[in-house]
Amino acid sequence: MEIKLFQINSADGTLGYVNHTYNPKNIYHKVGNFFIGVAPIIVISAILYLMAYLLLPEFLVELSAGIQVVDFVADFGGALLSILSSVPIFFLYAVTWQWWVFLIVGIFLALHMTLSKPDIKGALNGLIFVLLAFLIVDVVLGLVDGVLLQGFTSGVLSVASYLLCILVLSLIISVMALLISYCFRLPKKN
Repeated sequence: MEIKLFQINSADGTLGYVNHTYNPKNIYHKVGNFFIGVAPIIVISAILYLMAYLLLPEFLVELSAGIQVVDFVADFGGALLSILSSVPIFFLYAVTWQWWVFLIVGIFLALHMTLSKPDIKGALNGLIFVLLAFLIVDVVLGLVDGVLLQGFTSGVLSVASYLLCILVLSLIISVMALLISYCFRLPKKN
């Protein structure tokens, strides 16, 4: 296995890669391909969350309060509105140096939170088995005890909602970087 987290001046634009061998008939290997494929999103989201935890803890408290009230299953639209309502709260912290550090480092990270075609292909191959594993766990927990199933589902939705919030935040940071780069290009065109 060969891992390259970052390389400069790549001829094909690849910023990093994982070369590995796997058995296409092995379900465990296919699930591993899913996690290898989505690793840029998961790892960068975790780094952004850690940075927010260290630099903007009050924002995370407000974000958490909004997420905990939401019931994704009963009111998906309300859940999305709750997450999107955290966006203006994020900009309230623009008066602090911590927000600016988070924004600048977040721009570098969010702009590289992309999946290559091989990442997507590997992730899609493993996605079916990951979903199948969740289905099996849900059925077993449902048969054993409905409270266990509810707790498991609640935990999965909680993690997913935090990930969604970080991804929305990454999208906002990326759009801001795009607008900033566009503003710098305007004078060059004239």
